[in-house]
Amino acid sequence: MQLNTPQPLPVNTPKEFENFSFREIQCAWNYCCNNGWVTQPLINTISIDQKRIYLETYLNGLGNRQNIIDQIISYQKMTLIDYSYFNWIDEEDKRLIHIILTTLASNFNIPINIGLLPKIFDELIITFDALPYDMSTKIHFITNQRDTWGQIRTKDSELNWLDHNNTTQLNWAWEYLGKFNKRINANINPIENNDLLCAIQASFDFMSHGYKSDKVLFLDRMKKTWSQKKFRDSGKAKKNYHIPLTKTTQMQLEKLAEFKNLRKDQVIEELILKEYEATQLDEKGKNKYFDR
Repeated sequence: MQLNTPQPLPVNTPKEFENFSFREIQCAWNYCCNNGWVTQPLINTISIDQKRIYLETYLNGLGNRQNIIDQIISYQKMTLIDYSYFNWIDEEDKRLIHIILTTLASNFNIPINIGLLPKIFDELIITFDALPYDMSTKIHFITNQRDTWGQIRTKDSELNWLDHNNTTQLNWAWEYLGKFNKRINANINPIENNDLLCAIQASFDFMSHGYKSDKVLFLDRMKKTWSQKKFRDSGKAKKNYHIPLTKTTQMQLEKLAEFKNLRKDQVIEELILKEYEATQLDEKGKNKYFDR
């Protein structure tokens, strides 16, 4: 894990702080915030070096400084599991890290903030260490994630229809997952193709916690819907239809087409597809009226 270059330490730096790691500084910060000794700004919005300096400044003004430092060190020993428990996690594997973070949120009912630090792995470590549970609970969780990852990870053969270089397809897939509340995390907004693909893959991985048949059915319908979309967009499925519209509706259609930068027929198709999915399909993508 790459850390920021340490800032020069203040003259009165407590000797215990001199060798504190990234995790130990963050743990000390959490302890002081939890006790109301320092004000917690928006989570993760200040650097670890700023937190170090803030803590040192606070401690240097205390008459019982050593007592508080001893409390912090005791808290660290009770809270931080050995770093070796994270060695199985590839720091660049966003797909896996998404799964662990989402499972954390689900199992421990905590909010997850992503995108506030340069590396999502650092956000995982900070979130995990801040869990208000004993070390045995944390160790059980992280080892269980390690042991089950191979079982829930969706096979590459099931997702190889997703093209890493096809931005249109990846954006469509992410929107499709959102329509059926299947996204790995509703609060993230991936932009780059790699981030989109990782989030989509992780969304299917997380579905593995449910019924396998539901996941298989959803994936199959999603692939078919994409194939149908490609066919429609190719123009091969087009037929000419005459749809009588009032002057007002015609004007509204023209304005929508101009606003969306689409042809009028594309706007009509988009509206029909959206309404069809909203009224005809259930949350699993299954037709509510004809596929029973």
